[in-house]
Amino acid sequence: MIEFLYELLNQVGFTHPLHPAITHLPMGMAMGAFFFSLGSLKYAELARTAYHCAILGLIFVLPTMFLGILEKATGPHLRTVGEPAVRLEVGAYIDP
Repeated sequence: MIEFLYELLNQVGFTHPLHPAITHLPMGMAMGAFFFSLGSLKYAELARTAYHCAILGLIFVLPTMFLGILEKATGPHLRTVGEPAVRLEVGAYIDP
């Protein structure tokens, strides 16, 4: 099942893992809920926005966990298609 999804995404040019891409949704919603609830101390109407952010964050946790478990179970071999467009190397160079 997950192989079909990865192959479909590879055909349109998306060759990155899905779990890191979708992880930002629940984290952003949790941060939004926190900051909107802080803002609701001064503006009471922001409490409803904080509530909606918390609900959306909880909804997006499930697909994030599901994709993380699937990608861990299938291994990295499904996501390594071709060579990367840009290769970054991190290192320290010390001149003697």
